[in-house]
Amino acid sequence: MAKETVESSWVLDATELARGVKLVDGASGTCLVTRDGNTGRISWALEEDANRDEFLHVFYTATASTGGESQGSEWILLERTRASVGRERVWFACPCCERRVRKLYLPPSSRSFRCRNCHHLSYRTRQRRMRPFARMLHLQKQLQVLPVESPSWRHKARELERVEESVPFALWRMPSYEDLVRPYEAPPKRRPGRPSKAEERERARVEREASQALIVKRPQGRPKVKRPYTRRTPFLLRESMSESDAFCVKCRDRREIKEPRAVTLANGRSALQGACPVCKTLLTRIVKAEEKMPGPEATSAPAKRPRGRPRLVRPAPLPDRASKPDSQGYCMKCRVSREIEDPEAVTLANGRSALEGACPVCGTHMIRIVKAKKTDQE
Repeated sequence: MAKETVESSWVLDATELARGVKLVDGASGTCLVTRDGNTGRISWALEEDANRDEFLHVFYTATASTGGESQGSEWILLERTRASVGRERVWFACPCCERRVRKLYLPPSSRSFRCRNCHHLSYRTRQRRMRPFARMLHLQKQLQVLPVESPSWRHKARELERVEESVPFALWRMPSYEDLVRPYEAPPKRRPGRPSKAEERERARVEREASQALIVKRPQGRPKVKRPYTRRTPFLLRESMSESDAFCVKCRDRREIKEPRAVTLANGRSALQGACPVCKTLLTRIVKAEEKMPGPEATSAPAKRPRGRPRLVRPAPLPDRASKPDSQGYCMKCRVSREIEDPEAVTLANGRSALEGACPVCGTHMIRIVKAKKTDQE
């Protein structure tokens, strides 16, 4: 005799019950249950006893397997546990085995809510028995989806061999184990669709190499053969009228230098400088230096460097400073040497003798350090 299934029983779920209503003392409500497509209604009320234990009083109308209906009520103990995330979790205590469960079931042959183990309930999927021919087709579809040589694939292939033996040869002939392996020896790594990143990089590399092959690269280094230079736009200049004409980089034409003056450039060459009469830009024209007549210095041979280590040349002695008056000092404001006005002999903090006074022009304080014997002149 087949067992009763979960799908043919009423189900009372503690999680769904606590999700809709806050379970506190005095709370009540109703919930809908389904059995083989038929919907029923269960009423309940929550009460607490003297020991602070919570009980759910359930009222329902059960339909027996013979077809008769009978009303019933039952007390179910509630238990609470702290959840890792969120609020508390509510459980049912099975009235028969007192196990903590989430769901209680009421099959058609019973009149009380129990857990699945106490009612010995099963699932409909466990009671299905496929015929060998249908099982053979089902295994063939699974082998086409599973990766080759995986543990699941080997298990299904061995099971297919056993099913093949029970199927008559005249009814259906399934391929052998080797025939199933051969088409999947090298399965595609990726299903058809969007290409992978590796394929996109490889395609971009091939396209880049193909485009670079069409570009003619210029050889490195200086070209061995000189190519003639051809100006795309003609460079038209007016004719030079005098030696004081120079090229203006702003006007892009020759202009006569305004107020030319002879200068010597940093490289020692002679030139004429002035301004452009149109845009006032600085103009410079290099001219030839005046030719010098060759003299006796030019005809004489250059002096040779003496051999051996060069001798040191002592510097010439410094000129005598006696001609400079002692009362003259340097003014830091005028930046010139001036005669100290009203000089006075003083001794500085470091012990040196000096003359102190003022500048006769700007009145700035002036000091001149002198020798000690010269301070007695005052």
